[in-house]
Amino acid sequence: MTETEPRAGHNGFDPQKCQTFVSQIERIFAEMETKKGEYMAWCQGRRELISGVYDNAKDAGIPKKELKANVKRRQLEAQIDALREDMEPDQQDTYDNIRLALGDLADTPLGDAALAKSSAGTGGNAKQEPKDVKPSDADVKAATAKEMAEAPEEVTTSYADRLRKQNDSVDKKLRGSGFPGADAPGSHKVN
Repeated sequence: MTETEPRAGHNGFDPQKCQTFVSQIERIFAEMETKKGEYMAWCQGRRELISGVYDNAKDAGIPKKELKANVKRRQLEAQIDALREDMEPDQQDTYDNIRLALGDLADTPLGDAALAKSSAGTGGNAKQEPKDVKPSDADVKAATAKEMAEAPEEVTTSYADRLRKQNDSVDKKLRGSGFPGADAPGSHKVN
């Protein structure tokens, strides 16, 4: 009788081997739960520290809600930037082209320069939109397509170079923060 042939009365599986494997898996899950509990306790301590910093900022005259919103915005921007950085170079180019087609470059220096130059070309009579209002996709597409080749070199710095600089900056801020694994370059990247 071979190992794969069913044994009489055992439905084909060795009960001792099955029990051994299940026990090993359950032990590993238990270890994971223990580590998770330790990590959650560590995080709770860090959340209390963060709360204290927000309270100190409030005491210094900085509104707590607005400060929290800015911290969250920066975290989300880092996550968005990391999405692109995790791509291969050809995928990054395609990603950038899709953003360009969608008009998503309006909030970049290239988009700002294209819109400013487009407005300047009409004798300054064009309606100036406030910085916090996003122009329509059609306006951005038209301005970007027309002005991209004429934009100053400092504005046309590749999108990838700007993102690399941002990621390097995030790496520097995370190093020495005390968060486990934060000292490794690129540890802030989202998977």
